Order: sequence, then structure tokens, then C-alpha cells
Amino acid sequence: MGIGGGGYRCGWPAFRSPAPKGGSVHGTNCFAWPWRAPQSTKDQCASASICGNNRAVFNVGGSKYRLVVEIQYQAGIVWVKFVGTHAQYDRIDVETVNE
Repeated sequence: MGIGGGGYRCGWPAFRSPAPKGGSVHGTNCFAWPWRAPQSTKDQCASASICGNNRAVFNVGGSKYRLVVEIQYQAGIVWVKFVGTHAQYDRIDVETVNE
């Protein structure tokens, strides 16, 4: 599943509201991100953590939640791999999670 797509709804109760129109994260339009290299991800969201296996972690809701994505940089495709609380995030392996 790609990031953005304004109509996406997550099954967890804390995330049951529609995504903002245009797929906004941290007030930045995800559809406009270049997604071409790890550095372009950091340039767009300085607080993102770039990890192995083409993964990036974003803090959401004042660091209450974590969003883990896998990015296929050549194609500019982003897949959501994990959305959860900080406590749930502490129990996963960012490089292999696929929830």
C-alpha cells in the first residue's frame, strides 16, 4: 500500500479517521515528495530516520506514533509497513516488519 491516497483508513482505533486530503504528513504533501534517494527523504522531513532495507521511520502525533515505510527510490513508490504507538514500535524490527 502506498503512502498518501487521501481515503486510506487504518484498522487501529487511534487511526480511524481519513487521511488528510492530498496525503499530508507533517504538513507536507507526500505526493510532491521526490522519493528518489534517502537524502531527498531527509530533505523533506528532517526528523525522518533512514534505516536499512530501504526503510524510513516518521514520528507522528508528537512522537506518540511511528510510521515505518519502505521506499523503492528508483520508481518513487512508498509502501506503509507499520503504523503503531511508540511502545509497539519498540517491539518491532524496522528492517523486517511487514504489518
